[in-house]
Amino acid sequence: MTMKKMISLLSACLVHVTLFAQPKTGDSAPEIHLEGIYNKPDGTIPTLQALKGKVVILDFWATWCGPCIASFPKNNKIYNENKDKGVVLLAISDDSKTKLENFLGKVKFDFWFGMDSDKSDLKSYGIEFWPTVFIIDRNGNVAYRGNELSQQILDKVLANQGTALGEQPEKGQGKTAVTVRYGSFNGGIDPLVTGFQAGQGKTSRMVFDKKNNVTFSPYQFTIRQSLVSSLFGWGTDERDGFVGFTVVGATLSEAFFALKELKSTAWIKNNTSDTTRYDVIYRKRSAGYPKMIADIQQGLAENLLVRLDSTTAVQEVKVLMAKTGNEKIKPMKEIKGSGLDQLYVSVKNLIYFLETTTGSIYEADESLKDMYIHKGLTTIYEMSGNELTDWLKTVDIQVKPVRKSLTTYQVNSIN
Repeated sequence: MTMKKMISLLSACLVHVTLFAQPKTGDSAPEIHLEGIYNKPDGTIPTLQALKGKVVILDFWATWCGPCIASFPKNNKIYNENKDKGVVLLAISDDSKTKLENFLGKVKFDFWFGMDSDKSDLKSYGIEFWPTVFIIDRNGNVAYRGNELSQQILDKVLANQGTALGEQPEKGQGKTAVTVRYGSFNGGIDPLVTGFQAGQGKTSRMVFDKKNNVTFSPYQFTIRQSLVSSLFGWGTDERDGFVGFTVVGATLSEAFFALKELKSTAWIKNNTSDTTRYDVIYRKRSAGYPKMIADIQQGLAENLLVRLDSTTAVQEVKVLMAKTGNEKIKPMKEIKGSGLDQLYVSVKNLIYFLETTTGSIYEADESLKDMYIHKGLTTIYEMSGNELTDWLKTVDIQVKPVRKSLTTYQVNSIN
């Protein structure tokens, strides 16, 4: 059985967990049962009962969740500006004690961190997406639930003085408005299906049978206009005679980039006038991955009248190089599973962001192959090309231009 890669570019982290009912705004907040606490001066384990009379922000996060950690500097600022108003911020993680302490040893924040290794609080609050934020009012009731914290939201809770904000219908819609969302997915799985399941109170995770097969239709091939306005993610999967591919929110260049498993869209140019974003979902009992690529390319040709061509020519390549003894660079074995994952960026991902933002072709020399570079709380994925190249200097990474023969790709219209 072979499992191919899955890449997600979500603002919230999607994981495969059993869905428990979340408390609604206005409900009495479930009590928390932490196994450890950090950053709390007296070191005593807090409870909501003990904190009654304060506004308590519960931020469910994980050391592997990039969006969670990226929100901490902003959340820390909000906490410091409101703590004198009786506001408490408690970030709760189900990571192990070792991972949590590894992470906290590398960062400095002022709010509390709680350890929920047995996942009892995650279950009580029905956590399925990370981050998930609850604000508990002074009376111990849920006043807000969502995926982010903002000063505006907190101000509303403080102004209501204990009255729940309530659920708001979609703008311009009545109470019966239906929200369509994408759920989690793997190669060959339609995220609208998993998103619909989550909306029905079931689960947004992929469901596997005892043989580890996805319990969805054995055949699907869909090309449709996407509901999202940016690249959402993509994945491939091959197991037990089935092969699957899913890309969501992709331009033609991005769809072919994901299908061909190129390093980035810098390797492919769209020569057509089609700027539509598409979802492509393919799942079939197949001879393998090459047959799947051929089927999808044929489907795109027949339905969108486009083809993928290639050109081989000598071009400039920017090679990333590191000096011996650079302490900011670590091998994968020292980072993966340590709790420090999101404080480092893999060289592979760094090259993806560099190529995507600059349009240039990059590669790493042998000193950086399969290595990770310490980035701390720097949000690499939000940087411009110029900001990224400037950041390379701060971590002592040099760039050397060389000339190489490369094969690049073009999306062309079929006349």
